[in-house]
Amino acid sequence: MKQEELFLCYKNGPELPPLDFTINCSKHGRYIKYYNERLPNIDYPDVYELQAYSQLCEVTVEGCRTPGRYGSNCSLQCPLNCQNQRCDIVNGSCLGCRPGWTGTFCNQPCEVGFYGLECSGTCSRHCLDNTTCSYVNGNCEKGCVEGFGGMKCEEECENGNYGKNCALNCSGNCLRNLTCNRFSGKCEEGCTPGHTGVRCDEVCPFGFFGQNCSEKCSFTCKSACNHVTGNCNAGCKAGYHGEKCDKLCRFGRYGNNCSKDCSLNCVNQSCDHEMGACKYGCIPGWENPKCSEECSPMTFGPKCKYKCSGHCAGSDTCNHVTGICAKGCADGYNGSFCDLKCVEGYFGTNCLRRCSENCTNTCNHVSGICYCSPGFSNDPYCKELLRGEQNGETNSKTVALIFSVGFNFLLLCSVVFLIRTIQIKRKTESRTTKQNMEPLSTENSMDVHYQDLETVDRSFCYEELH
Repeated sequence: MKQEELFLCYKNGPELPPLDFTINCSKHGRYIKYYNERLPNIDYPDVYELQAYSQLCEVTVEGCRTPGRYGSNCSLQCPLNCQNQRCDIVNGSCLGCRPGWTGTFCNQPCEVGFYGLECSGTCSRHCLDNTTCSYVNGNCEKGCVEGFGGMKCEEECENGNYGKNCALNCSGNCLRNLTCNRFSGKCEEGCTPGHTGVRCDEVCPFGFFGQNCSEKCSFTCKSACNHVTGNCNAGCKAGYHGEKCDKLCRFGRYGNNCSKDCSLNCVNQSCDHEMGACKYGCIPGWENPKCSEECSPMTFGPKCKYKCSGHCAGSDTCNHVTGICAKGCADGYNGSFCDLKCVEGYFGTNCLRRCSENCTNTCNHVSGICYCSPGFSNDPYCKELLRGEQNGETNSKTVALIFSVGFNFLLLCSVVFLIRTIQIKRKTESRTTKQNMEPLSTENSMDVHYQDLETVDRSFCYEELH
């Protein structure tokens, strides 16, 4: 034990002490130390011996056997706030007070602004709302003001914390990784890219990014871009690609992430980079904005503006690109587009069949049907004879021959008759001349006329006809 920690109960003066005496020393201790003291460089009285000797026979220490008691027969309880409940065994005064208490009997709290053992501690000036600390332990019971922490509010906030009781964390977004202000949390030199606000604890507003949130996101992002880098994390709108969606799809591609090919049916295979519509239209045979559909039935060619002939075989439509009938032409038509009728005298598939020779005129170019010559029925091709004339083709020809001969013979007889009449007339005129010279009776003359006419032989005509 150090010398300064000892409590002096008795010090002898120049006189010798009594041989038997009692000293009242109301202190708490474990050891009693008895010694002669000769300190160097101190002048002691001349009566002091140079060498001191002590002859001590007995030292008796008396007190209450039960801790926390004092008084006659140790029947009284020491005051509650006595340190370790130790008090003077005679009058009960405390041999020291519990922290926060003072006074002889430790029944008075420390003055405002002080605390602890023997009220030796001074309260912190950083208790919240200017309140005093606890007079017992010095703690700020309502907490600390901004920038300080600890039970007694004596500790400044460490890096990364700020505010009352240092309970708040800095945003971590202060420029150059500097710590924030320990009182307010403010980033004194600004924020890292992508953040804003006094404490840099807010991300950039929708549509902005970068240092001081001064840059605008690309309008081709599907949603807001990354507030730090400006990258389009959710992808690009149709027709664009790249981290910031600032690049058009390359030639021949379109759509989301430029993942689709332009239609092969686009002219030059060039289409709109967003929707895929063909920029310069469709190649022949295709239609709609993306040129993904064949021409509608019965149309073909560029812009599907031409109509099929309608005469393809089997009621089929023509080829949507060329207009050619893939299965050939319907009966009665020919040509690449089946738009030409069979030439006169022909009919049927590919116009390869001739009309019947028994037709009175040309036949139908599709079916071959026609008006038949006399003697033939109107079957499809005029090949059957009429009923009653089916004994053979010879009978029909004989009748025709007889009719022709009879007609020619009657014509001949008429010519002969006319010639004969002329001859008779001439003879009559000759006789009249002679009569003038030799008169004849009128009656005889008339008889001659009729007689000459009647003498014409017609029997050969009738015989021939019979």
